[in-house]
Amino acid sequence: MREELLNEIREDVVAQLIERSPWFSEVEIQNEGLALRDLTAGYGPFTELLATEKFSDFFFNGDGGSWINRGNLLERYIFEIPERLLINFVRTQALRAGKHFDQAHPAIDLELGPGIRLHALLPPIIEGGIHLSIRVNQQRSLVPRDDRFQLLSDLIIHGRRNFLISGGTGSGKTTLLAHLLEELPLDQRILVIEDTHEIIASHPHLLRMQARERNSEGAGEISVRELIRQALRMKPDRIFLGEVR
Repeated sequence: MREELLNEIREDVVAQLIERSPWFSEVEIQNEGLALRDLTAGYGPFTELLATEKFSDFFFNGDGGSWINRGNLLERYIFEIPERLLINFVRTQALRAGKHFDQAHPAIDLELGPGIRLHALLPPIIEGGIHLSIRVNQQRSLVPRDDRFQLLSDLIIHGRRNFLISGGTGSGKTTLLAHLLEELPLDQRILVIEDTHEIIASHPHLLRMQARERNSEGAGEISVRELIRQALRMKPDRIFLGEVR
C-alpha cells in the first residue's frame, strides 16, 4: 500500500513538471523522477551503488570526491550525485528514525538496512559540504575451519568461557563472533545485544535486542546497559554483546 502511494505521488510530480515546466527537457524530467524515487524508496541515491558494488566502506568527502574500499585499499570512485539529493535523503531517513539532520544537528548515525551503517556530517563541524561514510558488513566471508579455529572454539565456546574480541576497523571481529556463535549447541538460549544490527548468524534459539538513541526531543533512549539488565531476566545460556562504541 505504501509503495503504491509513493508511486502515485512520483507519477503526479512528473506529470506536474511536464505540464508546468515545458522548458524542462525529457532527460531532465526523467532525472527529477529518478531523484524523487531515490529519495523515497530503497537506499535512495545509494541504491545502484549497493546493488552493483561489493565493498566494505564508501566515503563521500563533500567537494573532495568519493572513495571506495572493495578489499584492502581505498580507490577513487565516480559518484555524480548532487549534494542536495544526498542531504535530502539523509534528512528523510533521519526523520523516519525520529531524528534531525541540519545545522543544529550536524552529525548523525543511521542504519539503512541490516549490516549497512551510514554516518553523515554537515558544516560547521566539517568543511567542504556534506560528508558521508557508508559501512557494509561483509561478515559472511568464510573463516577457515582449521585447527586454530577449532582450538579457539573448544576453548571459549565449549569451555563456556567469557571472552572479548578486539581489533582494528575491518579486521573481521564481527565475522569471527558470528562464526563462533554458530558453534554453540543447538539447545542453548542465545541473546545478541547490539547498538546496530551487524551480527548475522544461524542458530535456532537466537534472540536479538537492539539499543536505541534518544530522539530529537531527547526521549526514547534504550541503552545497551538497560538491555543487558533485561537480558539477565530472560535466562539466557549465553549473551553476545556486539561492537561497543
